[in-house]
Amino acid sequence: MKVDGAELNLKEIWNEIVEDLSNNLLRTCKFDESKVENLHKPTEMELENATMWLQLPNEIWRHILVRVSTIDKLRSAKKVCTLWRRLLKEPFSWRVIDLRDSKCIPLKIMKTFFHVAVDRSRGECTEFSYAFCGSNDLAYLVERCKGLKRLWLRGWAGGWGIPIYSCLIKVAPRLYHLEELILQDCFTTPACIEALGVHCPRLTSFSLSHFDVMEFETEEEKNEDALPSAAHLPLLCRFQLIVNSLTVWGLEAVLVGCPNLKSLNLRRCLGLDLSGPIGDRCRRMADFRHSFDSMSDFMFLV
Repeated sequence: MKVDGAELNLKEIWNEIVEDLSNNLLRTCKFDESKVENLHKPTEMELENATMWLQLPNEIWRHILVRVSTIDKLRSAKKVCTLWRRLLKEPFSWRVIDLRDSKCIPLKIMKTFFHVAVDRSRGECTEFSYAFCGSNDLAYLVERCKGLKRLWLRGWAGGWGIPIYSCLIKVAPRLYHLEELILQDCFTTPACIEALGVHCPRLTSFSLSHFDVMEFETEEEKNEDALPSAAHLPLLCRFQLIVNSLTVWGLEAVLVGCPNLKSLNLRRCLGLDLSGPIGDRCRRMADFRHSFDSMSDFMFLV
């Protein structure tokens, strides 16, 4: 990147700023109003450094802020300095919202974070991830962010996300730009997948995973995710069915109905027999994960 004709190394600038501002944030977090007289008084060199950082163009600060996690933006980033507090009120800071919690934040606080982040995006959010999603949350999000391209959802109430699939059917017409959909512990229905196929013509990546073991009696029930996907999502390039009951019949339908598949993940789909020609077809893909492949790299956040 060039600013005023000079070449800037963003990585070096980022490392220096993080070290400087982390120290600033640490002092802010330890602030005790009852001990004002003992506060650290900045040296002349520290004041000069702070002035130098504040003179950086906003474009560089934007590159920095996109590297700060959503949780940190909501909890503490505004304490760094007045400039950060101002920039965090602008929509560009919220184009990517990731509320997958690995810190056991109480649900009530996460719900507050959800509304604050979505409102601050002012409709510019394109990538959204949320680990406590209910039907009302999904409707609120899609109503305000009509340009969503990537959506990661995990259900939380009513039997691991049962309300979500009915809401997905209703909001599908507003997800025209959606390219990737990841549903974790959110059960779907054939009608839901059909709605996605009708209203989301750009959807090329689809992932379904849940860890609640279910028993099905008929072949149709076992393939109730695979068969509708094969019939209504022909443009899929990447497809994941984690811990799914599909059989060879459903897999054959997917391979025929989705000819553009380059990535197929079937981990923990224990009802599949991939010893024949269909297994060879799968293994010829650029990226194929077998039923018994390790789950160690699978992202599962609460």
